[in-house]
Amino acid sequence: MRVFGSRWRWFAGLSIAMLAGVGLVIALAALVPELEPASPDYSVEVLDRQGELLRLYTNAEGRWRLPVDSARVDPRFIDELLSYEDKRFHAHPGVDALALIRAMGQWLMHGEPVSGASTITMQAVRLVHPRPRTLRSKFIEMVQALRLERRLSKKAILDLYLTLAPYGGNLVGLRAATRFYFDKEPARLTPSQRALLIALPQSPVKRRPDLYPEAARLARDHVLRRLLRRGKIAAEDVALANRQPIPARRGATPRVAAHLADRLRRSWPHRQRIETLIDGPLQRDLEQFAGHWQAAQPDGVTLAVMVVDHRSGEVVGYLGSGGFLTAGQLDLVTAVRSPGSTLKPFVYGLGFERNLIHPETRLLDRPQWLGEYGPRNFDSRYRGEVSIREALLRSLNTPAVQVLAKVGPLRLERRFEQVGVTLRAPRQSEPGLPAALGGVGITLEELIRLYAALGQGGRMARLRFVAEQPAATLGRLLSPTAAWYLDDILVAAEPPEGFLRRRPIRFKTGTSHGFRDAWSIGYDSGYAVGVWVGRPDGGYSAGLIGMDTAAPILHRLFPLLPEVRGVTPPPADALLASHEELPLHLKWFGGEVEGVHADRPEIRFPVDGSIARLADLGDDGRFPLMVEGGKPPFQWLVDGEPVADGRLWRHAQWLPEGPGLARVTVIDGVGRADRAEIWVE
Repeated sequence: MRVFGSRWRWFAGLSIAMLAGVGLVIALAALVPELEPASPDYSVEVLDRQGELLRLYTNAEGRWRLPVDSARVDPRFIDELLSYEDKRFHAHPGVDALALIRAMGQWLMHGEPVSGASTITMQAVRLVHPRPRTLRSKFIEMVQALRLERRLSKKAILDLYLTLAPYGGNLVGLRAATRFYFDKEPARLTPSQRALLIALPQSPVKRRPDLYPEAARLARDHVLRRLLRRGKIAAEDVALANRQPIPARRGATPRVAAHLADRLRRSWPHRQRIETLIDGPLQRDLEQFAGHWQAAQPDGVTLAVMVVDHRSGEVVGYLGSGGFLTAGQLDLVTAVRSPGSTLKPFVYGLGFERNLIHPETRLLDRPQWLGEYGPRNFDSRYRGEVSIREALLRSLNTPAVQVLAKVGPLRLERRFEQVGVTLRAPRQSEPGLPAALGGVGITLEELIRLYAALGQGGRMARLRFVAEQPAATLGRLLSPTAAWYLDDILVAAEPPEGFLRRRPIRFKTGTSHGFRDAWSIGYDSGYAVGVWVGRPDGGYSAGLIGMDTAAPILHRLFPLLPEVRGVTPPPADALLASHEELPLHLKWFGGEVEGVHADRPEIRFPVDGSIARLADLGDDGRFPLMVEGGKPPFQWLVDGEPVADGRLWRHAQWLPEGPGLARVTVIDGVGRADRAEIWVE
C-alpha cells in the first residue's frame, strides 16, 4: 500500500513537472518564428466539365497525393477521427496537457506506453518534418505544433493532416486512399470505410489492406469497438461494418481522355488541377464505342476522333487512338496526315467568295492536264457536264483541281494561315494543285476547326480545352455567303449505306493516296465531329476508304450528341438561282461568255476516257454526242467514219456496232477539232 501511494505521489509530482514543462514549451514557442509548412508536392488531377476525374498522375516522388478540404469530407468521419485521435482538438493550443498526463500515468501503471499524447496538430508537424521517435523529437514537435496553431486555423491544420497522412504504399492523404481503395471521393463513407481510414495512418505498412487484409480487419474492428464505447456509432452499424470485406486490392487510376490529359499536362506542367471542358459521359461513350470497334480491326489500324461544340469552340470529346493501352499512346488527333478530298469544300468556298463560281455553275468533268498535273477521278469514271454542287457532292477530282487552278493554291494556303491552319507541302515546297486532292499534310484538329467554321457561317473560333481559355474568333475563313453555299450543298450529302438521314449532318469524306488515311468530317447546328482511320506508321491498308470506313463511324457518333435544331437563312447577297437564271459569267466555269459559243470546240459528251455501257443506252440503242464551243456547222466522226445520224449542230446520235474502243471526233465550221476516246461495254 505504501508502494502504491508512493507511486501516485511520484506521479502527482511528475504531472506538476509536466504541466510546468508544457508551460515552458508554450513560453519558448512564443519567442521563436512562426512555422511555415512547405506546400506539398501533389499529384496532378485532370477533370471533366462535371468535376469527375479523367486522369491522375503521381507526384515527383512517385506518390499519389491529393489536397483535402475537410469541408468536403464526410462529417461523420471527421467527428469519429477527432474522437479517436484528438477529442480536445478544438480546445487545446496544439499540445494537449491532459493527454500528456494521462499517457504518462498509463506508462507508469503498465510499465510501457499504452496510448500516445500526440494531437492532430503534432501529427501534422511530424508529417511535414519527419524526425526519429525520441523524447527530444517529441519536445520539438510540441514547440512546432504551438507555432503551427498560431499560424493556421484549426480547419487548415486538419486539412494538412488529412492531406499528408499515410495510408499504405505510395498512397498519401485521405482522398488518395478513398480513390484507390473505394473508387470514390471522401464525401460519403460507410462505417466500415471510416473505421479503416482512421486505423491505417497509425501503422500504414503493417495494416495495408491489399497486402495484409487480416491486420487491416483487426485494426478496423478495434476502432469500431472504441467508437461504440464512446457513443459515436450505433451498435447495429458496428455489426454491419464488421461483416463488410476489407478491400483486397487497390483500384486502377482512371485513364479517360488519356491522350488529351497528357497533352494538357505538358501544356501546363505546374498546374495541379486541370479542369477540362470534356463532357465526361460523352467521352466514356466514345471510348466504349472505340474499344468495341478497335477489337474488330486488323493489327495496326486505329482511329482518332474529336468532337467540338462549334458554338463555343469547346472540345467536348477527344480520342487520340482507339485505346490508350491497346492501340497506342501516340496522339493521332495532332498527327499530320494527308487529308484526301476533305479540303475540296474550301477550294470551292474561295471560288464562291471571288465570284468565280456559283453552286449551279457548270463545268466539264473529264481527264485533262493542267500544266504538268493530270488529275483523275477516284473511280476513273467521268461525268461530263456537271454543276459545282454535283461535283462537290460526288467528290469529283478534276472539277476541284480546275477551280483551284483558277483560285490559286497559294491563296488557299494563305487563307488557312490567316486562321491558324498550316498546310504542310511535301519536300518543303509550296502547295500546288494536288492540295485539292490531299497532296498536303494537315491534322485532324485543324480539319475539324475548318468544318466548325462552316457551322458558324465562316467564322473561325479558337478551340477551348479548359474553362479558363477565353472564347475568341481568330478571323474569317470564308465570307458568310460562301459558307452558306457550302452548307446548302453539304446538307444534301447522302449518308453511308445502312444509315438513315435522321438529322441534318453536313459532312465530307476523304481517302488519301495509297489508302493510308480515311476521313469523315461533319457538323450540324451545334457540333462538329471529325474521324480519322488509318495506321499510325502511315502504312497501306486495303479497303481504307472514307465513305466505307470513316463515315459510318461519324454517323454512329452523332446520335450520342444532343441535337441542336436551327436553320441558317441565306445571307442577303446570296444568289438563289438555277443554272438558267445565272448571270452569263457564272453559267460556265471560266467566266467568258464567248467560251461557250465561239472558242475551240470541246466534246462535252462522251467524256474522254469514260466507259459507256450498251445496257444503259436508250431503247433505240443510240449514244448521244454533244459539243460546246466552236463555230457551227459541225462534222461528227467515229473511228474516222462520219456519223450517219450526224447533224450540223451541237447534238448528234451514234449507233455503236458493239463493244470496244471508239474514237470520237468533232470538227467545227472553221476546221478546229476535238477528240475523245471511250470504251464501249
